[in-house]
This record gives sequence, C-alpha cells and structure tokens, in this order.
Amino acid sequence: MAGVKEVIDGALAVAITKSEMLVAVPIELDTLIFPVVAFEGTVTVIADFVAFRTAADAPLKVTALFEGTSSNPLP
Repeated sequence: MAGVKEVIDGALAVAITKSEMLVAVPIELDTLIFPVVAFEGTVTVIADFVAFRTAADAPLKVTALFEGTSSNPLP
C-alpha cells in the first residue's frame, strides 16, 4: 500500500514494527456492552474547587531580544 511504512525507525535507534491488522472474531467471542443506568433516586455530588489565586512555582522567564528586533505576536 502506498504511503504505509511497516517499520518505524525511532530516535532511540530501535526499530518498531507495526502490529498485526485487526481481524474479525467469531460472534461467540464477542462481548455485548451497554451503558449502565443508575437506580431511580440516586444522588451524585461533585466537588469542584477552583483557586481564586494561584502562585507560580518558578519565576517567569525573560527573553532577551537583539537590538532592532521584536517578538512575534503570533505563534
């Protein structure tokens, strides 16, 4: 197939081989899954705490620019 690499050369000098393709399995080996519905009257509580002020663990970094240049406002 065009554009498909069977072996990927990693930066760690280790060749990674792709696994086997997915294949169909017999229906006897298939598992039916479905969402579970909570019983009527079930109550949940979600505690979501948000800090109003946060402090940085490290100071902000300073970027030194050459004279006559400016930073790029867009990434």
